Amino acid sequence: MKAKENIINCPQCGSVNVAQKKQPGYAVMLSLLLLGLPLPIFKKRYFCFDCRNEWKIHDK
Repeated sequence: MKAKENIINCPQCGSVNVAQKKQPGYAVMLSLLLLGLPLPIFKKRYFCFDCRNEWKIHDK
């Protein structure tokens, strides 16, 4: 079996007990209603369940 290459670690404590947070639906819907398209202003946000840290991952 292959190991997962895209494992996300918490930058503060190094834990792998993390989850990606959802985008706020109201902000996406508001931009859709006002501008006619959703704005891609949200970065991927993650939350660590061990140390409760939140951070963003910027795509390259």
